[in-house]
Amino acid sequence: MIDEILRMADGLDVHENRREDPEYIELVVYAKDIASWEKIFEETLGPAAKPPGSKATDEHAMMTDEYGGIEKTQTLYMKRDESTLVLVMLWPWQDKAHVTVKMVFMKGG
Repeated sequence: MIDEILRMADGLDVHENRREDPEYIELVVYAKDIASWEKIFEETLGPAAKPPGSKATDEHAMMTDEYGGIEKTQTLYMKRDESTLVLVMLWPWQDKAHVTVKMVFMKGG
């Protein structure tokens, strides 16, 4: 799934590649492109599990805590199957020009 997401995002501008490991990717992207990123995440993971403006459930808070948590203004996508759990968090910046994207890929879903 990680390869599919990255392939679909090829061509989208990335401001900063903060970390890229097999189980965790953190990027800073441009807010002007966020609709394109959201389309990729919706096509691969389904609709947002926690859209911006809604409060995180206890489960969402627990799953995202290790990566900085998920606040009301942020978005969480999630897909779980028998072998993997994928979390994608979108953290908009206060400058309204950038968004931090955190992608977590866990075996054993």
